[in-house]
Amino acid sequence: SIEDCMGKLKLGVKLIFYITVLLVLSMIIIGVLTFYRSKTELLSKVSEKLHVINKQKINHIHEYLGDVKSCFDIIEKDKELVSSIFLYSNTINSISSSDTAYQKNKFAEDYMRKRLSSLREAFGLSRIMVITPKGRKVWESNIIHYLEEFDVEHFNPGSKLFVNAKHQLTYSDVYQPRFHEREYYMTVLYPIKYQNNVTMAVIACEMNLKPMYETIGDTTGLGLTGETFLTRRSSSKKVLVLSPLRNKPDAALKMNVEIGASDGQAAQFSVTDVDNSFKTEVTDYAGNKVDIAHSFIDELGWGIVTKINHAESFKAIDDLRHWIIFICSAIIFFAIIIIAIFVKRFLKPIIDIRDSMIALAEGDFPKEIEYDNYDEIFDTTEAMNEFVYRLKLSTDFAERIGNGELIAEKDEAKLGADVLSKSLRAMKLNLAKVEEDNDKRKWAVEGIALHGEVLRNNSSDIEKLGKSFISSLVDYIGAQHGGLFVLKDIIENTEPTYELVATYAFDTEDLVNTSYKIGQGLIGQCAKEKETIALKNVPSDFTNISSGLGKALASYVLIVPLKLHGQVYGVLEIASFNVFDPYKVEFIEKLGESVASSLLSVKSNEQTQKSLRESQLITDNLRSKEDDLKKQQLKIQEDQELLKEEFKKAQNIIQKLKKEKIVLEQEIANLKRKND
Repeated sequence: SIEDCMGKLKLGVKLIFYITVLLVLSMIIIGVLTFYRSKTELLSKVSEKLHVINKQKINHIHEYLGDVKSCFDIIEKDKELVSSIFLYSNTINSISSSDTAYQKNKFAEDYMRKRLSSLREAFGLSRIMVITPKGRKVWESNIIHYLEEFDVEHFNPGSKLFVNAKHQLTYSDVYQPRFHEREYYMTVLYPIKYQNNVTMAVIACEMNLKPMYETIGDTTGLGLTGETFLTRRSSSKKVLVLSPLRNKPDAALKMNVEIGASDGQAAQFSVTDVDNSFKTEVTDYAGNKVDIAHSFIDELGWGIVTKINHAESFKAIDDLRHWIIFICSAIIFFAIIIIAIFVKRFLKPIIDIRDSMIALAEGDFPKEIEYDNYDEIFDTTEAMNEFVYRLKLSTDFAERIGNGELIAEKDEAKLGADVLSKSLRAMKLNLAKVEEDNDKRKWAVEGIALHGEVLRNNSSDIEKLGKSFISSLVDYIGAQHGGLFVLKDIIENTEPTYELVATYAFDTEDLVNTSYKIGQGLIGQCAKEKETIALKNVPSDFTNISSGLGKALASYVLIVPLKLHGQVYGVLEIASFNVFDPYKVEFIEKLGESVASSLLSVKSNEQTQKSLRESQLITDNLRSKEDDLKKQQLKIQEDQELLKEEFKKAQNIIQKLKKEKIVLEQEIANLKRKND
């Protein structure tokens, strides 16, 4: 694994590796942040530039169309011209040359022709035509034969275009005459209304889109691949390109892009996403990745797209990325060389320290390390030299102690205050303490074994067990007096009571009390709290303290609960002229568990014997009652047999009487017949 491989490398290699990795990561982070920050800023600038160009060209379209609107405004405000159009369009086919009306119509035609022709020239229109509400062209400023083929479609009374034109300003689709390549036209129709707001004619202005297309096709500021083009929906699933393309001049009105196709996304967005928007890395009609700004011209239903190839607009970013990679690589290369030199110089004293540690581990004292720079490593080498020196002193000290020599205080003073020296000093003290602790532990183990034997040999009777135990314990611990209080058998609705069952070195006449309830006196209090009570400096009037030993003149009293599994089965009271050491108190407390267990065992045995005796009495009583029941059962069976015999006799008598009754009834019946 990588961790195992790294673990086998030398420190110098690890340092070079880690510092290089850190440096590389830093360069990558800085480079990535710089790249993406620059990319974001460039993307913003590209978006701003494309939007500005797109807006300028939309403004030009609006200005170009605005000229036509201005022409219509002039026509609408010229009342004489409107009257002339009305008069001419309504009387042209209904008068003769000799009528006065003809003269008026001639005047109206001359004025209309002169005025509309001047407007055509003023606004650079191809043609101006007057169309009746029924779609008949009654006048045009000049005849352009190759455009007349579209008049039939535009002025068809049933077409949606002409129906709308009778009510509002209406734009036709862009069209291209046959045999006139790269010439594109659009007709704008406007209703001329007269009295009662009734449309009496439609003015059609035909525009050559060449000036507008030249502005749209201008690629100034768009580099080598940028361009602007117009689009509109040709159906629910297709988008038609309306203007020439930079690399496909003949694409206008011929190129359709399917909505949803992977190519031509720029054209699709222009008519499906009507909000002014910027998109990056979408496909154009040639399948190239481009950045676009697009808008939608509501009045015309056109989309306008300004695009530039993404590779061209982001060429500066690609160059920046190459420079970042080159600079970071150069920095890393020279940094590795500098790091290697530094690491080699840095590791030399560390290697010397390592060699010194290896020598110490092999049992040799190394030479003094030399280092001439006064920095942190110098402090480390000096500390190592001092450590080796003190280790020599400590080794000598330890050898002398190991040989059992008595070390003088002046020799100890040479050791200093380091951890090893302190440990060696403490070793002398600990050796004696360890020996003392071993003696105490041995004493406790022997005591547990001794008194365990006493408890096992006297497990048949509590009083015998108590006397043997208290006598052995007082003697073993070096006390003067002792007493053992044992929990009496608890009778229903009575408080637990602890009675004195054994004493040592006391006359019973001197005892103040031999029975204590829970919480009564020190014995009862110890049983209640289940904790050892130690009394020091006991006064001469010891009887004032409710202790089981009463008037014993002792300066130290220890009262220990004999508990097992949280239950106190007895209390041990020991009096001594001397205070017990903690290890003796701990020994007595630990021994108390064994005593409590023995007391519980003895009581259990006694209870078992008592239960056996009671069980035997109950068994004998039951047997006696069983014999009586058997006798009564035999007597009952005899009585039942007698009753059965008497019952049979009674049945025989009843049968006999029934027969006699029948005979008597027959005789009576015979007598009645005779009498009759």
